[in-house]
Amino acid sequence: MKPENSSTPTTPVDPRFGEIVQRMKDMPNYLIFMVGDSLTEGIGVPDRKNLDFTAKFTEKLAKLIPEKNVYRIDGVRTNHATAILYPEEEDHVQIQKVEGTTDEIAVARCGIGGNTVKRIINRSTDYIGKELRGRTGDLFIIMSGINDSAVRNEDKYAAPPVYKEHLNTLLDMISAEHKEADFILMTPTYAGQNGRTLDVYADEMKAVAKERNIPLIDQHKLWLDHWVEGAEHCGQGDWLSEGDSCHPTAVGYEAMADEMIRCVFGVKPE
Repeated sequence: MKPENSSTPTTPVDPRFGEIVQRMKDMPNYLIFMVGDSLTEGIGVPDRKNLDFTAKFTEKLAKLIPEKNVYRIDGVRTNHATAILYPEEEDHVQIQKVEGTTDEIAVARCGIGGNTVKRIINRSTDYIGKELRGRTGDLFIIMSGINDSAVRNEDKYAAPPVYKEHLNTLLDMISAEHKEADFILMTPTYAGQNGRTLDVYADEMKAVAKERNIPLIDQHKLWLDHWVEGAEHCGQGDWLSEGDSCHPTAVGYEAMADEMIRCVFGVKPE
């Protein structure tokens, strides 16, 4: 049976999101790669497979496209944290089953903690040309920047102009292989009391999005708007765990997924 649709889409905040949603609906099968760092991996919650923003976004997307089967593919890092391993097809998580159709949307988690854009480039075979459920990527949702801004870590740090250059290189690489692919960029969220140092990285990503005509979800603004001076957990309250300056709680991840749904579908999830 088709699930009930608990939210009615209205108008996305950017018409380019509406075009992406229409392709999700029109194409018989559609594969989404979530590409990024530890937040995309789901670090910070005990049950990351079910509580991070990839899991929550997939659940919410299913309710808004009730005519499609929806799957989640939980990629995990290798022991050396240099690549992603994906489960066999029988272990893909079916979020929504619709009788009478084989049409589907699949969402693959493709994040590794500590990744910068350069490190994401170095493991490009995790998502470029990668075939899952019989097809390669149709939409790439990319978020990185927290590790790139780690000025005290020379193995990670990329000055803002270099970060921008790396973003463009990454997008060029994906576009060369996936000529019809959709893209969404997401700004880096928050990094403790010095979270404002990410402003320039968010600005560089916004510049790339504008120059390349790519729709953007401003997760950085979401987190800065939530910040309260003097509040516990680096000013983020229940969005961050005690002693962790950047990895969200389940509440924080849910807020990120809600922002994704608000931008892409134009609705506030219930």
